[in-house]
Formats: sequence, structure tokens, C-alpha cells
Amino acid sequence: MPFRKAVLSLAVLLIASAPLALAQGTYTQIDVPGELDTDCLGINTAGDIVGTYAAGYGFLLSGGTYTTIAYPGAESTTPFAINDKGQIVGYAEFSDASHVGFLYSVAAQSFTEIAYSSQNTVVTGINESGVMTGYYYSGEGSGIGFILDGSAWRFLGSSKYPRGITTSGAVAGNVESNGNELFMFTFDKGQYQRIQHPSEEFILLEGVNPAGDSFVGYYISNNLFYGFLCQNGSFSSLLFPGSNSTNANGINAAGVIVGQFQDASGIHGFTWTPPADAAKK
Repeated sequence: MPFRKAVLSLAVLLIASAPLALAQGTYTQIDVPGELDTDCLGINTAGDIVGTYAAGYGFLLSGGTYTTIAYPGAESTTPFAINDKGQIVGYAEFSDASHVGFLYSVAAQSFTEIAYSSQNTVVTGINESGVMTGYYYSGEGSGIGFILDGSAWRFLGSSKYPRGITTSGAVAGNVESNGNELFMFTFDKGQYQRIQHPSEEFILLEGVNPAGDSFVGYYISNNLFYGFLCQNGSFSSLLFPGSNSTNANGINAAGVIVGQFQDASGIHGFTWTPPADAAKK
């Protein structure tokens, strides 16, 4: 089972504490027309968005037009990230619960399978040079993180789950310790560094911007899911107005964030745009 789904079982360990201050900015709701449960997962510089909806398919939203992304023969397709060249990465899951990573070219409308040694593989990020990151599952069931540059695989070790890769090739993600503890990390130039959160809440990193100085994800506080933005080491919270849960999943070079929120009517995607003066800071 892909890490992003598996960790939700840990959410029963809710921690009551005060949420961080809410980030100021503009929220916009996104719903695939005629479909349920939209989840926005990745965004590039141009504002093209990839994500999923309830039918089990992926989608690309570009210039106001939705295009379905469906891996041939798969029961579900999950596109995680898109770069400025129109290259999309993610994974497809089949009826026997096996899954394979993929690289999809928007221009060619074609899929390329990404799998390490026939293992279940999930690709979560791609930068402008086409270097990819993700993880595959070993026989013991734990994820092994990787960086894939052309045909060269580089491995980050077991229980490491990268969620994005920067322009320079640095990786950000989550590491599992002792079977149930999760920590956020970066890996750059052969060095690991833990990303510290100001409390002990359950927290999960979901995306990194191209420069590598901003991270997004979600945490749990007072029985609610809050998205977060960590910018230059400073954390703030995201909560879509009127929602009872918000997850932040991706962020582009302009600081625009994509994610998912839930309210009384269901699950919806969203974008969050920072205030106009944020770029001046």
C-alpha cells in the first residue's frame, strides 16, 4: 500500500494542542466537473495542476481545461507532480493491488513505466531536469527511497518516503522510525537533515518548492487536519474556510499551494495563493 494511504491509519493518535497561526492568502475551490472527491496533488510554475477524483482516475487541469489521466489497464491512476516541461509522475494500481510508477508526457500523451527490479514502485516528484524521486517496496514491506537520474538509480535506504525533488536535486519527504513515528527530512549532497516542527503533533510532509526553501503538508490538532506551510523555517497553518480538514500537497515556485479539503458537501481540491506582498518579503 502506498505510504500516503498507509499513514492515515496513524491519524487515530490525535493530539490536542493549539494550531499554528493561520496563513493569510486567497483560497479557490477546485472540483472536476460532474465528479466527486477531487484531490489536487501537484502544481507547476504555469499553474497546471494534477490530482485525482473519485472514479479512480487522475486529471490535469491546464488553462481551464480538465484532461483525464488513466494508465492503461489500471484500476486507479494517481499523478503526484508535474514539471514545467509537461512531464507528470505518479503511480498506477491494478486489481491485484500491485502498482507501478509512471512518467507521462503531456505532449506525446504517452506513459513510460518506472519500476525498480519489478518491485511495487511509486514516483512522487520530478524536477525540470527530469530527475525523479519516490520509493519502492522491499520484500519486508518497508519503502526504500530512491532518486532516478536517467537510468541511474540512487537509493536512500529503508523506511524513507521522498515526496518531492528540487531544481538542484535535493529531496524532501518523510522517514518512519520504530514502526509508527514519522519525521520530515531533506536529503541534499549526501547529507540528511531533519525538519523540525514547533510541536509534537502528527505531521506529514507532502511537497517542496523548486528552490527547496518552502515545504507543505498537514498535521493534526484538536481533532482537525490542518495544512501547513513551512517557509524559511517558519511554520503557518492552512484551513480552507468552512472546512473540517485541510491537506496541503504541493507548492510551485510562486508559492501557490494545492491540496484537498473536506466540508459537509464532500471532498474538494483547492489552491491557496499567497498575499501580493509575500513575494517582497
